Amino acid sequence: KKVLKLPLNRLEGGLAASYGADGSLLGSEDAGLDPQRTRQAIAQLQQKILKLTEQLRIEQAARDENVAEYLKLASNANDKQ
Repeated sequence: KKVLKLPLNRLEGGLAASYGADGSLLGSEDAGLDPQRTRQAIAQLQQKILKLTEQLRIEQAARDENVAEYLKLASNANDKQ
């Protein structure tokens, strides 16, 4: 059985959770956790990750454009001196 280890947020004590290949939390039967809720929580986190990744791409593209414009302006200023 394939096991993925995902670190939890430091606010949650810095513990690590282990998930099976089907996305269920390993040992969830012992902990009294609902596998369906666990899968839903994982799906929600994956959606947040995708959203934040897209936001990062947009921010990085804007940053790259700003840097290119700055370098162009700086080059023009140096040419005029």
